[in-house]
Amino acid sequence: MNNLVNDLQSSFDRSDMEFEISRGDIECWSEAAGVSLCAGFDDIAMQLAVGFYRSHFTFRFCDAVVNKMAGLLYADFLAKEDGKWPDLFWEVYEAFDATLMSQGCTVDQQQSMAAVRRHGLTG
Repeated sequence: MNNLVNDLQSSFDRSDMEFEISRGDIECWSEAAGVSLCAGFDDIAMQLAVGFYRSHFTFRFCDAVVNKMAGLLYADFLAKEDGKWPDLFWEVYEAFDATLMSQGCTVDQQQSMAAVRRHGLTG
């Protein structure tokens, strides 16, 4: 999934106003990694959180990706009846959202990484 996040960053860097990610993109990358769609959401979130924590990715990039993915997740969850929800993705999404809302757009990397640390994924 590292290639996915790097591809997303390249696309975002070229034009963040036209940056897109589709359910098909996530399905393709999840299938290539040999994981379920739910696990794919979690893996992408972990890559973003760790990359942000290590200052490889900007807050703006990570926040844009998790926001677009959250929209896809809602649509996918409502369309299916299996009830699978990517918990780690959601924790990372909420960490970025809480940082943006509670701190007036300033970024506390420790706060944004709380979900990832809880899962022992800082490596």
